[in-house]
Amino acid sequence: MQKRKKFTHWLAYIIPVILVIGVVAGAGIWLLNVEVPIEYDQPYTIYMSEREIDEEDEDEYEWRQLPFKDTTTTERADFSDTGWNQQYHQYVRIDNPDGGTISNVVAEIEAPEGFEDGDMGFTVLDGIVEPGETDGIVDEYDSTTHNEIVDAGETVEFTVIYTLDDAPEDDGTHDVIWDFYEGDGITNENTGEEYATIQAAINDAGDEETILVGPGTYDGFTVDVKGLTIESVEEHAATIEGRIRLSEDDVTISGLHVSTSTESMEGADRPAAIFTSNTGTVIENNLISGIDADVRDIVGNSMKGIHVWSQDAIENIELRNNIVEDLNLEGVDGDWGDYGNLYGIYVQGEINGATVEDNTIQDLWSAGYTMGLSAGHTNGHTPDNVEVRNNHFENLETGDAGDETIPAAGFEIASSDGDPDGVTVVEDNHFVVGEADTMVYLVDSSEEYEDLTDWQSDILDVNTFDPDAIIVQYAIVPEE
Repeated sequence: MQKRKKFTHWLAYIIPVILVIGVVAGAGIWLLNVEVPIEYDQPYTIYMSEREIDEEDEDEYEWRQLPFKDTTTTERADFSDTGWNQQYHQYVRIDNPDGGTISNVVAEIEAPEGFEDGDMGFTVLDGIVEPGETDGIVDEYDSTTHNEIVDAGETVEFTVIYTLDDAPEDDGTHDVIWDFYEGDGITNENTGEEYATIQAAINDAGDEETILVGPGTYDGFTVDVKGLTIESVEEHAATIEGRIRLSEDDVTISGLHVSTSTESMEGADRPAAIFTSNTGTVIENNLISGIDADVRDIVGNSMKGIHVWSQDAIENIELRNNIVEDLNLEGVDGDWGDYGNLYGIYVQGEINGATVEDNTIQDLWSAGYTMGLSAGHTNGHTPDNVEVRNNHFENLETGDAGDETIPAAGFEIASSDGDPDGVTVVEDNHFVVGEADTMVYLVDSSEEYEDLTDWQSDILDVNTFDPDAIIVQYAIVPEE
């Protein structure tokens, strides 16, 4: 009896221990099934959808959290069900739950290895859109960069549509590469304030301040602040998909990549990637490229990469170290308005003092006239004290819709009186002929040409031509 009592006494201790172990184990099993938010040392969190959302469950997004702030991920896009030229949607959500600073989240997207240009395109839509909707298109390329500014406590969502036109594989599934990182964004260097758009930064800026623009793709803008500088923190890494218009004095545009289109040119009174009519403008270190337009859709019957224009005296214009390339202006045979003019750089009107140096102008094509650089008059106003130094002109071509006597020109002086002396310096430039180029050309609206032999001979002596050039009337052309 005593032994049984001891055994019962022992059970009194062991049973509670077993119960505690069971409760803890059960809780552990329960905890394994609870989705615990992952904490990361970063100001924002990125989620991507696991799969494309179809119309039947469009509100049931299956989000997958990415583990790092700076991360590269490969997403599998399945095109196998819908055939040629189909689309695949990828949804992205970025959370910035706390912190007082703006995070500029950059998403770089590119097609996998083995794809050629045009095989796969990316269209970025602002916000989550339902299947079939196309509102808010930002860009469409074989690779693209998309920026999102995420304020504290804010969540942003966007959609990327992959479009497949052709592919090196046959199974219909392809890896698309995403690279997320925190970019430099748009910052006022003087105040430290950050902005979602360049225009917002300009609107808030004071005279003589500097706006720094990080890598990414941005809308066009107008600068109406005296002495403002807009500068890319990494040369040509900030792409402007639209026009830049300067409407105040002493503005500097530096290091941007400007790539606009017919759509952004439509309705513009002076269709140009960068336009100014103000004293003290500095346009330097920019890349202007990849612009395709149709002259019948724009005002003025001509398009320019950089256009300086004024009928009131302006001065001290500096155009330095820019690259203007891959510009195309479509048109048809007919009147001038059907084919028009294409200019790489156009200095036009009453401009007293302009320096155009160290620029590269190449790969321009127009259905009508093509001019690499022009110093031209407007309504009797002609530029004066223009210096043209160390520029490179190559592969300037034209169609056959315009006047065949001027198929293309590297450098044109469009004088109102036959006097080229307004261009005071033309030296150390290099002209490489295309299919039918005129290297230097003088247009005289009065049709009263002066004796240009000495002036032309000086140009031949202090510039280089490939092939060698000769003087023919009012033009310097390739030697046959």
